[in-house]
Amino acid sequence: MESRAAINIGPFTKPPEFPFVFCRQCKHGCIAGEIETHLQSKHKSIVGNERREFIKAINEIPGIIKNQRQLKKFKAMKQMPKAIEYIAEPQKNGLQCHHCQYICTNERVMKQHYREKHEWKNPNARGHNFKGVLPESRQVPWRTGVWCQRLFPRRACSQWFEVLGMEESPGNVGVEESGQLDDVEAFRKSMEEIEKRFIEAERTKEIDGDDQKAEANAWLARTGWAQHLEGLKRCELLDLMAPVHGEDEEELKELCESMGRVMDAAQGVCRRNTVGLAVLFEINRRDNDKKADKPFEAHMESDS
Repeated sequence: MESRAAINIGPFTKPPEFPFVFCRQCKHGCIAGEIETHLQSKHKSIVGNERREFIKAINEIPGIIKNQRQLKKFKAMKQMPKAIEYIAEPQKNGLQCHHCQYICTNERVMKQHYREKHEWKNPNARGHNFKGVLPESRQVPWRTGVWCQRLFPRRACSQWFEVLGMEESPGNVGVEESGQLDDVEAFRKSMEEIEKRFIEAERTKEIDGDDQKAEANAWLARTGWAQHLEGLKRCELLDLMAPVHGEDEEELKELCESMGRVMDAAQGVCRRNTVGLAVLFEINRRDNDKKADKPFEAHMESDS
């Protein structure tokens, strides 16, 4: 398999294995929809056209994750064959659950995980008499000294995962170099497959009319198109929008061309500098059962 090189865009890097970028200075992942906020808060020296160029270039990357809802669908591996160079150095004090492979770096958090997920009761709690108890019997039930990293510092996809460092992580002794290379190749293939599935899911997913606050274009929420098209698949709608070709559909082609001319003429008239923004809002309003406010009346009546 021919390996692809990572793409550098300003302070960000887009490796082919991941559907998001990494900030090389901050050492963590960043989704496309939060690039502007990240630059404003962490890289204030990048301003104006340069910032807009970075944001545009990242948003135009095929298959790039743009919001937290999409990021939640990304499945990170629980173990990486080696440390990821684009994020912070691995922590060497990780704790890993023996039951579900959950990893954290704080003993209090791990104890809470065992109590809530595995109904664990701490045998070393206060009030116990440990006199004469061997140290071996007071060992904790989780792995310690696990090398771990995480892609994001908070929110979705911020869970820790195990990595193999220059030294062998406890419980992983005896891994051959050739085996590690095979794991790297398998990891690259799995990430490419995940990226393909993600792009296909985005292409074929149904339109969601309930999550308008997360949309960048508030005009979609204003017109109600998303609610009107809810449940329909984007790919099917795009197929219906495709131009008509071929001698077998001459009548349909002429009809579409005629409709196109009408829509072009209407679009040429319905411009903000021609009829005004208030008129455009009135035309696109959804409560057609209510009488319009003066002076605009979009409905034909006897005195129109």
